[in-house]
Amino acid sequence: MEESSRQTTNIVINFKTRKGKPLKFDGREKVGEEEVGILHLPAKFACAWVIDGQHRLYGYAYARSADGFKEDSTVLPILAYDNLSAEKEMNLFIDINSKQVKVNTGLLVELYSDLHWRSSDSEEAFSALLARIASRLNSDATSPLHERMVVTGKRKTPTRCITQTSVQAGLSVSKLLGTPSKGDILPGPLSTSSCEDYEKNLKKSMYVLSECLGVFSMELKEHWRLGDAPGGYLCTNNGIRALFHVLRDVSEHVRQIEGTDLCFLDASSTAEALRPYLMALVDYFKQASTQDFQAFRRTGSSLAAVRNQAYGMEAHISTAFPDFLPAGLKAYLGSRDVKGTTEADAKLRKIHERLFNYVVETLKNHFGSQDKAWWTKGIPLKIRQQCTNEWEANNRTGEEEENLYLINYIDICQENWNLVKVKMRPFSLKRGTAHTLQPSSVSSGTEPPKQWITQFRQSGIGQTESLWVEFPLP
Repeated sequence: MEESSRQTTNIVINFKTRKGKPLKFDGREKVGEEEVGILHLPAKFACAWVIDGQHRLYGYAYARSADGFKEDSTVLPILAYDNLSAEKEMNLFIDINSKQVKVNTGLLVELYSDLHWRSSDSEEAFSALLARIASRLNSDATSPLHERMVVTGKRKTPTRCITQTSVQAGLSVSKLLGTPSKGDILPGPLSTSSCEDYEKNLKKSMYVLSECLGVFSMELKEHWRLGDAPGGYLCTNNGIRALFHVLRDVSEHVRQIEGTDLCFLDASSTAEALRPYLMALVDYFKQASTQDFQAFRRTGSSLAAVRNQAYGMEAHISTAFPDFLPAGLKAYLGSRDVKGTTEADAKLRKIHERLFNYVVETLKNHFGSQDKAWWTKGIPLKIRQQCTNEWEANNRTGEEEENLYLINYIDICQENWNLVKVKMRPFSLKRGTAHTLQPSSVSSGTEPPKQWITQFRQSGIGQTESLWVEFPLP
């Protein structure tokens, strides 16, 4: 190191004290809002974990040893955290290295797993277990997620659209492998009864997850292959995370019914106990329409949104198993008033699907598909921008036009009335009586009749009990 040299980037560390006690700091001087003083390091071996800056630190140590300099005026800026949890420490490690220097997050997940495998810190070891499961689900040839994750050297595609960090986060939130608690790990349904036996927990969880996800990949092969392509949902980040929640709730239901924690069962018995409930969900998805899948995708990707997607799946399991009512499902069903709106929701989805198919096909026939001319010439700019914003917010999942809302068709039809006017007529779902305009009055003119627009706008789109427009089949 040159004399008076300076490290320009912080080395990031996490101090770990006994029982999480705060570090001792002796303040000596105030500088504005900051305080200068002496920080006393914990009297503990390996009290500081270097989250970022390992190479700089090793390089400095080597230079000092090799040059043998006695007087050291090198300044080492340190950004220190105090007793970060293992999960927060890992997330910080991944964020710094993937977002700052663009190291692939999948590689970092694997690295973290290797660094903390069988760590003496139970939370670190638990996070390493989840990381290794996420990695193995992609690399194991027998896994339904084999090569479906974006990893080093592999670009994202519609089929390779899942991230290891999302899978790991999903396993953590759903608590399938257990729950960290006061320096210990409480068993989960996919773990064994011994949380410290990481090899056995890895083996059991890999088998059960592969078997359970395999129910969907085998029974719904075409849909599973779609990934996040148009019409796909289950084999995406959100779909997998939602299924993890379903597995957890089904496991708890089996425990209540049979009186046995699944952590005490072997891998095969655990998978068999869950299978009947998953098959009930498969039966629903087999007859689900594209719009049904799209409804799941449009819910969003936040933790709450994914949880609601899981509740949506569990509602269909509850139909086949009436005693299946996990915590939160009743409130979810009550908020949606499923009993009163199921029929209207189905009609609404059909209306949307018919409108979408007809309008898009009509615009493509008129403007052409090359360079997506139908989109730029047939869809108003404001709507295109709205769809693009939502498409970007969902990490470019699917196509931009999949983010069209039913209310958007008012402006789209106004813009292209001469192309679509023959097929449009007002209709009331609430009373089941059609308020039909005469064909001559619908098809004449260059703009839609004011009655058509007024009825559409006053219908309260989104409240299916008072929806006012239907697009009939050709």
